[in-house]
Amino acid sequence: DGREFTDSSWKFINLLLNKVDRKIDSYLNKINKTQRKIDSGKYSDKKVNRYQMRIDNYSSKISQLNEIKSEVDRLEESSQMYNITKSNRLSTTTDDRSGSYYNTETEQFDVVWSGSNLGMLAHELKHAYQFETGALSSGLNFTGIPFYDQSDEWEAYRRGALLGGPT
Repeated sequence: DGREFTDSSWKFINLLLNKVDRKIDSYLNKINKTQRKIDSGKYSDKKVNRYQMRIDNYSSKISQLNEIKSEVDRLEESSQMYNITKSNRLSTTTDDRSGSYYNTETEQFDVVWSGSNLGMLAHELKHAYQFETGALSSGLNFTGIPFYDQSDEWEAYRRGALLGGPT
């Protein structure tokens, strides 16, 4: 039906998208402030180059944040059902863990989010997108905990770090 997240997942998706929008607004404000410094003509070429590098970095972050929105749109349009639950069942007494995997019983792709950090949700949704596009190499280990290919994990950790997740 074009809304292929379970109904209960939408509250988490909306939390994530709201944070993404706030981060984009923050970077746009930083770009504008930095551009005003450049435009003032008060700074040396060396300083202007550093300011321009900052603007380029902020612009890159905005592009990466917009990728999150595009990927959520792709998942939303999918015929595959995606389900997000908030649970600490994958966490240990020392590690806060989230995970995602294809659930063969429900035929859904499940994201188990600990709820501690939206960066972790972004990380797990990157795996959902990797699954959607056929790029995810994953499974469950003998204890039932999801595992992924190392390059899939690198992409997901980079994604989560945009929103304060672990690196």
